[in-house]
Amino acid sequence: MTACGLIFYITGAGGDHRNGLGAHLASLNFAYGGLSLSAGFVRHSFDQKLAIIRSAIEQIDRPEAAIIANSMGAYYLLHSFIDRQPFSGRVLLLSPVLGAASHGFNYSRPPMAANFANALQKRRLPKPARLEIATGMADTSCDYCQAEQVAAALAADQLTLVEGQGHTLDHTTVRQLVERFLHR
Repeated sequence: MTACGLIFYITGAGGDHRNGLGAHLASLNFAYGGLSLSAGFVRHSFDQKLAIIRSAIEQIDRPEAAIIANSMGAYYLLHSFIDRQPFSGRVLLLSPVLGAASHGFNYSRPPMAANFANALQKRRLPKPARLEIATGMADTSCDYCQAEQVAAALAADQLTLVEGQGHTLDHTTVRQLVERFLHR
């Protein structure tokens, strides 16, 4: 059983890294830190958000570190990896926003989606030492086909597509994914 010495959690929009999944992660036998995509964080410019995440990554970039990022937190994390050395630890992306998504009459386009697609295409987004992606097959914010494409482009180590679940994966599924990720 391999365990990492540090877990860093980046929430989705409006999340608090001290509650929910963050509280669970903090209760485990690992050093724990996190970043909440709270109202204060959201007010920053896109570049400022990336600078905050890059600064955190630089402080924890070592093989025993693990980053778990959810939804928009995963999107910002991936952007922060563009044009930098590969992260030497492990990364788990839960229901990651990966670009523009269209489902029926709903259309979402996160900021800098074209920049992300370009970086992925031109191989400017290096894969961390280990990369796992998990999303629901009924997720309207992360089309599972996008997840498959991003996983293939980055040579992800694990892609988990959860049948019957949408953007908010149920607690049992998330705990199972996190347990498996942390003990590989």
